Amino acid sequence: MKIDCFMSLISSVASPSWAEAWDNCGVTVRSRSDSVEKIAVALDPSVESVVMAESEGCDCLLTHHPLIFSPIRNLSYNEPVGATLYELILREMSAICCHTNWDSSPVGTNVSLAKALGMEEVSPLIPGGNGSWGDGAVGEIGPLPIDDLLELLRARWGVSFSRAWGNPGDVSRIAICGGSGGSLWRSALSSGAQVYVTADLKYHDVQDALFSGLSLIQLDHGEMEWATMADLAANVSRVSGLETVLLPISTLSRSIF
Repeated sequence: MKIDCFMSLISSVASPSWAEAWDNCGVTVRSRSDSVEKIAVALDPSVESVVMAESEGCDCLLTHHPLIFSPIRNLSYNEPVGATLYELILREMSAICCHTNWDSSPVGTNVSLAKALGMEEVSPLIPGGNGSWGDGAVGEIGPLPIDDLLELLRARWGVSFSRAWGNPGDVSRIAICGGSGGSLWRSALSSGAQVYVTADLKYHDVQDALFSGLSLIQLDHGEMEWATMADLAANVSRVSGLETVLLPISTLSRSIF
């Protein structure tokens, strides 16, 4: 299948129009064959992911995080981006990124997380447009004590790191945002959520949220998004008809504690 045809097919899952303007989604590396036959899905683009993809017989690496995000002034195998680009080109492998367009997908990051957690009456934290879901999700859960919620997060999302602030009592309404969602805490507060779950919280945002009466749970950025990669792989396979393999999370992304 030509890569442009593949991109057209997966636009129902992660349309380029749903990506943020600052993001770099889509085809990052296009092989000389200009075609794809078997897809490897991974959280991060890395030498390790490229090698694993080749070992699975894949000719395309589709990742959540972008390989090229900032301008590249030079290429060196001693730098992670350069090393990964070298390995992709050496193996004549294409690379595709579904980042914020997966986050905003109606079947994407936040919908996937809400479904896995068993949330009910789910709606976007910030509604999107042009057919997208939007940012985050808010819905009903429980009621259950926050300690039980932490256990549920670890069990359903497979996260190893969690940190909680506040004392909401029994939680019945929760807001979530996969990945770096610290700046959306005011939307979580306005949604009526008692607890907001996300990653990359800043110190002063934590203080302001707690003062406003919103409890917080911080998770690891990569682990939180990794919990949705199986859904990304399944949806890519469903709409494209191509064999799709989910690669394990990179050793560079896995916590050692």
